[in-house]
Amino acid sequence: GINYLITRDETSSELVYHLVRWLDENHNRLKGLHPDNRFRDLTTLMRGLNHTYIPCHPGLVTYLKEKGLWTSAHEARDTSNTQVVDRYCEAYGAAVDEADEKTLQVDPANEEWVQLWTTYKKDRNLPAIKVFTSLTEE
Repeated sequence: GINYLITRDETSSELVYHLVRWLDENHNRLKGLHPDNRFRDLTTLMRGLNHTYIPCHPGLVTYLKEKGLWTSAHEARDTSNTQVVDRYCEAYGAAVDEADEKTLQVDPANEEWVQLWTTYKKDRNLPAIKVFTSLTEE
């Protein structure tokens, strides 16, 4: 499978841009140093962006635009992915707050917590997090 380097959106765009650029420019030097490195190239990344629900960091987007690889379809998917993740974060925070008020332990082994979180997702009509089959799938 494709593996990603994932960071918070607060991470410096300049840092992410330079890291992505360095990895791209040095792929031939790195690909033999670890089995996973052979897949850490722009071809694999671009293929992965067709399927991911993970929003792209602005530093990555800047580099892909510079390389002429970022399209309007990528932009649309990324906007949608960001909106879904933001909705999940908001709902999860509210669910945790409610669990705290009810003194429920937030733990996947706690059936009461699982029911509360399941209800939050359903009541807010949160879409399932999924791997897409193509860049144009909604």
